[in-house]
Amino acid sequence: MSILSPTLIRRIRRRHHTVTMTELLDDGVAIGDVRRWIGVGVLTELAPGVLAVTDALRLDPFHVRAAALALADPIAVCDPITSARCWELPGVFRPTRPTTVDDTTAPRTHVVRRLDGIRLLSPAATWFGLAGLLSPSRFVEWSAIVLDEHVDVRAAHDVVRRSADPGRAAHRRAATVLSSRRAWQRPSGNGDERRVRASLRRRGLAGLDGTHTIEIRLGGTVYSVHPTAVDHELRWGVEVDHVDWHGGRRSDELQHAVDLGLRRAGWHITTVTDRAVRRDATAAMDAVVAERAERRDALDAA
Repeated sequence: MSILSPTLIRRIRRRHHTVTMTELLDDGVAIGDVRRWIGVGVLTELAPGVLAVTDALRLDPFHVRAAALALADPIAVCDPITSARCWELPGVFRPTRPTTVDDTTAPRTHVVRRLDGIRLLSPAATWFGLAGLLSPSRFVEWSAIVLDEHVDVRAAHDVVRRSADPGRAAHRRAATVLSSRRAWQRPSGNGDERRVRASLRRRGLAGLDGTHTIEIRLGGTVYSVHPTAVDHELRWGVEVDHVDWHGGRRSDELQHAVDLGLRRAGWHITTVTDRAVRRDATAAMDAVVAERAERRDALDAA
């Protein structure tokens, strides 16, 4: 009887217990064993060539099917309703089955490929997409709940600006909600975080999430880290260390504790100072991209 390799087992678990027929065969599993596992109910075929562990499908059908859709169609992206549930945004978004769309309908900068393989809209793009699906009053009420706590207002501004289409009711609705926010929540056009994210996009690093919050434990308290951009697949991110503003730098003791907490949580965060970005942005971003490449190489070798 065929036995799966530890590498493939880790990959299957990470992707909500989904696997392709090609991966099984490449791992040395006999086709007869695959058919037997399907016949006895150990595996269930969800799409041509895409299988899921049946017990996992019973326990969490939504995420298992979402992961299977990503395997079946590499350019599929979860629609706003499905993305809202995957991000666990509060509200009434409880679809029973995931739905995807072709990624050509969403800008690449608005798409996130998570470590579990699911490709979905970023939280900010999800919020914007729901502007066209909810009633005006419901969208305003829901925005009051999710903005700040679950969706970064600055990222929401960025999505509205990049998706500019004043002729669409959804765009006008989203812009109206943002215009009611406090003035300090409206980002300037030359912020250091925006410059870093734009530089990464120009270097071909699309799909980075600029709204993700990483919560770590420092002693008995939960501490939130807000990277400028993260790559969910690599569990890597970049953070602008503000020397000149925004409260200044963390103390050395706190920074050491944060770095340790991030490592324990499985994250590697590259830090670049605002002064370095302003002094020589090209050199600073070269160093950031090099660290990301080192992170990918380390994960591939593990």
